[in-house]
Amino acid sequence: MLEESGRKVNVLIAGRSNSPEGDLLIKHSFAEYLGPVSNEEALACCYRADLVFTFYDPSIPINVVAEPNKWGDCVATGTPFLANSEIETAKPFYQSGCCFLTPYADYQKLAELLWDLKVSSEKLELARSAIGNQDFVFWDDAMERVLDEWISG
Repeated sequence: MLEESGRKVNVLIAGRSNSPEGDLLIKHSFAEYLGPVSNEEALACCYRADLVFTFYDPSIPINVVAEPNKWGDCVATGTPFLANSEIETAKPFYQSGCCFLTPYADYQKLAELLWDLKVSSEKLELARSAIGNQDFVFWDDAMERVLDEWISG
């Protein structure tokens, strides 16, 4: 939709494709396909990105309450993310201005949002600032606190 209207957004894609639709996406002119990457390389991609796409199929019940690891990567790197609006755990990030939400299967709304962010770069800057203000605790540190409380409690 973006390309058909003369609008263009570049997309970095990492990982494997396991569907015909994914194969089409990888081959699209706006895609830069990186293939399977290590965790470190995936984290480095956050620094190259203006926005990280984190959609999860809401028809799978656990996805609605998931907290993707990628969100932690985004907080650590100061990179705003895009999540689907059906994911309940994304709402606090959205309310604090760190991310953008759009319905899972509404491709037109997704295209409109991406175009809006491309032409209104201040929205991305505000989201970068907001996500940079989030408290980030490494998993090891958080677990150490939990274990300390459990042992001393």
